[in-house]
Amino acid sequence: MIGLLYFSHAHNDMSSADLTALVRGAHARNQGIHVTGILMYHQRMFMQYLEGEEAVVRALLDRIRHDERHHDVRVAFEDFIEERLFPDWAMALVDSQRLGEEERTLCRNLIDAVPGNDVPLRLLLRDMVSDFQRIAETSP
Repeated sequence: MIGLLYFSHAHNDMSSADLTALVRGAHARNQGIHVTGILMYHQRMFMQYLEGEEAVVRALLDRIRHDERHHDVRVAFEDFIEERLFPDWAMALVDSQRLGEEERTLCRNLIDAVPGNDVPLRLLLRDMVSDFQRIAETSP
């Protein structure tokens, strides 16, 4: 299995209703293909962590790259994983307002970061995903 975190920009602003519809659709699709993860939207930026079988996650990422709601899709990190961080979440929506200002600022700036081999950045992103796990678990 792999875990993959990507960022993208939204072509248009997303309302709460738009996000709810997006998450419902993703939840239904992801259940069928055994993908789990989280999605965060903040200031026209998506950040999504996906986990599942490698070929399935890569195919889903390709679908996202061709989705008209997204542009400038960038993979921030990916890694082989032995167990899921979000085993019970076919797709959870993280409320960006529950993040601290420091995390929201980081999210806004990360899309311009160089992906790949920047080890401190990768560690920071993993910590951030763990924070999202905590937030998702305590959401109503």
